[in-house]
Amino acid sequence: MPDWHLLSSITDIIFEKWGIPEKDLFATDQSAVVPTYMSLSPKDSKAVFHNAFSQIWRYHLGWVSSSNSNSKSSAAPEPCHRNVPTSSTKMEKSVLAWRSQEQNKGSTIHDKESWRSLDRLDDQQASSRHQKPVFRGLENCGWDPLLIDWNEEVLPLIRLAWCDSTMKTYETAWNSWLTWCKMNDINTTVPTLQQVALYLSYLCVHKKFAYRTILVHKSVVATFSNPELGERISSHPIVKSILKAVSLKGSSALKRKSEVWNVETLLSCMKKNLPDRNSIFQTSMYTALLLLLASGRRIHDFTLLSTGNEFMEIDSNYVIF
Repeated sequence: MPDWHLLSSITDIIFEKWGIPEKDLFATDQSAVVPTYMSLSPKDSKAVFHNAFSQIWRYHLGWVSSSNSNSKSSAAPEPCHRNVPTSSTKMEKSVLAWRSQEQNKGSTIHDKESWRSLDRLDDQQASSRHQKPVFRGLENCGWDPLLIDWNEEVLPLIRLAWCDSTMKTYETAWNSWLTWCKMNDINTTVPTLQQVALYLSYLCVHKKFAYRTILVHKSVVATFSNPELGERISSHPIVKSILKAVSLKGSSALKRKSEVWNVETLLSCMKKNLPDRNSIFQTSMYTALLLLLASGRRIHDFTLLSTGNEFMEIDSNYVIF
């Protein structure tokens, strides 16, 4: 049941009377009433399925009868079999349990053991057909089949290999790879080396990406498209050659920078414009220029310079830091 299900107290009474469902449609890890649930969010790694309406279910539903809502009878309602709609955006609030089509239609809602065993079997089959875990937000990446049997206790360990900020950068690059593969009808997890090189050239020629940005995209494809071929993709001559060509193309486009300033010009200016010794600003600026010339340090390094009495000695002819 999703977030708009019955009050918790009423739900507990219903579950106690007719049994707890095996699955929870359209829930999240916070709102799910049972561990096995379907989520609308593709990034919910704990969900068994994402977007339940997109799946083909071989189940019927057990419905709570409302025809005798005013009756004092406590008899269990009869289940009414209906197909799960695959195009609707709303579900009835009275869904309690799923019944397999292969199950005997004469059985009641209380046949829990046979109901659950059939449910688990069908869930395993459906999971192998439809479900793919989303690894760190990267949809359809090559890590999915490698981790499909890992449980939630060990999955967080492998996820620690990449920090969150890195994965956000990689997610953009991975989505670019998915888009390009879709446009060119290429398998995202089993690309050829020629296809990878062609993708890198596409980023340079059409997307106008810089060399270092293309290196990031290459690393993402090599690492997440097919981990078993990652080193081969990175070290293959055709991939290395296209990257070298991109690097040379970028370096040839750079213009030689002119000198920012000439030391002799600065010294001449300082000799002609001696500071006013009564001005703290002018004497400080003049002293800073002398320090820069003598040390060759950057102006930013002055933020680390301490000018307290214990760090600086001033004399009539010199200043020692």
